Amino acid sequence: AVQRLGNRPAAAPLPSSPGDKLRHKYRSRKFLFPLLDQGPNNQYLQFRVALALAKALNRTLVLPLWLPHNPKFRHLHPGAPPEPSRDRETDALAFPFASTFDAALLSRFVRTVNLPTFRNLTEGRLDLCLCPGGTHPDASGFEPYLRHSGLSCANFSSTSDERRERALTSSARFLGYHLFDHEAGMRDKIFSHLRPSPRVLALADEVTAELFNRTQYVGAHIR
Repeated sequence: AVQRLGNRPAAAPLPSSPGDKLRHKYRSRKFLFPLLDQGPNNQYLQFRVALALAKALNRTLVLPLWLPHNPKFRHLHPGAPPEPSRDRETDALAFPFASTFDAALLSRFVRTVNLPTFRNLTEGRLDLCLCPGGTHPDASGFEPYLRHSGLSCANFSSTSDERRERALTSSARFLGYHLFDHEAGMRDKIFSHLRPSPRVLALADEVTAELFNRTQYVGAHIR
């Protein structure tokens, strides 16, 4: 006998295009994109803050790129523009996440996604850029970083109100976040999940072999 199933609604069609498949794969995720500025060491510190927050909020962490230190300088030579500007050649440089840190090790601690995948998911647009504490009044300070990342951010907040910050953080799916905290990484031992990339370690081995003939040595950073 054949049993009539009635007017059961048809199943939703499976995604077919690469973009649809990508959005389907990550449909239940929220993301945190680290908004970084200044030189590499400051970028690494700010990244540790974003890493700690992504872990605490159960967000997928976007693996960012790194920019060289390239502050704006006032040029005094004849014919120079009146406004400070960055070096053009340095401004064209950007380095992938894996040029510095081991992405595979980090992914054991927190869920991660690479920048090109995130860019496709967002179609290049962040829902919100949040910079608590008012250190940046708008997104202009992150212009080089957003440009190199292929992202835009029309909605920016630098609130100092913790309740407002929590509400904004909760509501945005594609969240850009910037906070400068010297204690992050030490307090939560975040640094233990950031190991230099295999390429960096290989180069370090080459240098020490050349300089110290593979003998033991002590390194110190004194400021």
